[in-house]
Amino acid sequence: MDKIIINSIELENFKGIKHIKVDFNNSANIIAAECGAGKTTLYDGYKWCLGVATRDFEPINGNSVVDNVTILARVEFTLKSFNFALTRRAVRKNGRMTTKIALNDYEFTSQR
Repeated sequence: MDKIIINSIELENFKGIKHIKVDFNNSANIIAAECGAGKTTLYDGYKWCLGVATRDFEPINGNSVVDNVTILARVEFTLKSFNFALTRRAVRKNGRMTTKIALNDYEFTSQR
């Protein structure tokens, strides 16, 4: 079975994270930090990028969801010596969410 090597995870406006990019090396990686630093949010962003439903991924200002902000999750990985970038973007405008998913340069769009 071929293994997938995760090279990096990038999040923007995801939950409470304005922007972060974590680069991984090809061996074992450990994510350790104090409570509330964003370890689970990084994992949630990874899952959301892959299409797994994640609750409460939108940035919040007080008690309301922020409108007209692009939410981004990007996972760069290697499979069989080929590099890939999977990117998921979502924008809420006037209560309507538009999501775009791209694998390298090929993009899909959905609205709800």
